[in-house]
Amino acid sequence: MTTTNALASVMLLAASFAAGAEVLRVDSVSVDSIWNSDSSWYDQNSILVQRQSRDLFVSFRPVSDSSFGVTCSLSVSIDSGRTFGPTPDPLRFLAGDPLGIYLRNQKSTVRVRILGGDRSNVVVRVTCRSSGPPPIRCSAAAPVARTALTLLCPSGGATYKVGDKVEIKWSYPASWPYAQMTVDLYVQGGQKLCQDISTNPLNVTSGASVDSWVWEIPATFIRRSGAGLRDTVHLAGQTECYIRVQDYGDDVLSQTPTSFFSIAQ
Repeated sequence: MTTTNALASVMLLAASFAAGAEVLRVDSVSVDSIWNSDSSWYDQNSILVQRQSRDLFVSFRPVSDSSFGVTCSLSVSIDSGRTFGPTPDPLRFLAGDPLGIYLRNQKSTVRVRILGGDRSNVVVRVTCRSSGPPPIRCSAAAPVARTALTLLCPSGGATYKVGDKVEIKWSYPASWPYAQMTVDLYVQGGQKLCQDISTNPLNVTSGASVDSWVWEIPATFIRRSGAGLRDTVHLAGQTECYIRVQDYGDDVLSQTPTSFFSIAQ
């Protein structure tokens, strides 16, 4: 997966097998979108824990004229489809059965999480099996295409001060499935300095592809960590800061900027 580009190669592999009059194939395999789902949190010992991952939606349609059930599974390749890893590793299923019976001739969608950071030439394969008799198997694969949640501003290089009102603006695809967003303040190195600086989740504007919120920089911010601990963060004097927006469930995050802003003393 790459941060800014869809996969360079487009790949669709398909095979179908028939036994007698029975037909089985996988149609319309697509990876609809992929989002950065990195996350960080404090555990019960107040130790910062970080996870790198990417979320995606995989759609497919098992086509069969059999009256028997069709069982489907997923696997992933990180070498443009030359080799595929086993299921479920390195996939984590968030919605949908990783190895279950799906309706024949109807589109199904599962949501999966691939642990790890950006990688190139990623392909997801759907394999279907008919219970027969005799049992038959077919598979089809499609490349991962990225849909980004993008932070538009603030851009790096600026210096703000306590009391300044800073517009935070982000864009997202038209098919965005989330209703609420939160905004976090980070410092270089990936440490989340202030979680949910908007205090309450921000509602996504229906039908829009760009949203914004104005942050008035406070002098201090109360940070909550593991085991119910709280500490006070002084924002004046903070350097190499950046903003990330994410859905309210901490599943999809905007990318880490390459430049930073500061808050003056």
